[in-house]
Amino acid sequence: MKQLLLISIALVLLGCKSDDDTANEITLDSSWTLISYTPSPILPHTITYEPGQIIWKFDTQANTIDVVLNTGGDILLEPGTYNYELTDNSCNYNDNKYIQIVDGRRLGVLILDDLQDGEITISEACVDGFIAVFEQISTEI
Repeated sequence: MKQLLLISIALVLLGCKSDDDTANEITLDSSWTLISYTPSPILPHTITYEPGQIIWKFDTQANTIDVVLNTGGDILLEPGTYNYELTDNSCNYNDNKYIQIVDGRRLGVLILDDLQDGEITISEACVDGFIAVFEQISTEI
């Protein structure tokens, strides 16, 4: 009887599927379109953008961001490719890290709390700075 119970438990554990379905997994390695930008949380005035106006393409293996502008002005970074690093900062919380460009320009906390919903935020709001919200591009624009 004990052997049957152990075999049953083993079969149940072997039958449990892990969430390794990476085909539908959302990762930072993607293209992200800026959907809103709030210059300051103190004087909240949010600017919204049409999909594809400002695109950031993240490559986490190379630690680069490729910025593409399909509109008049730049927000945070001019068009080009930038090396970035994730660092510790007093604004970090949970697994979210501070993102800065290698030349020393600070961007803000890269907030991945809504990554699975296809949204990321870069925020300097802990020091009264901007909030930029990006949405993942499902198809290239």
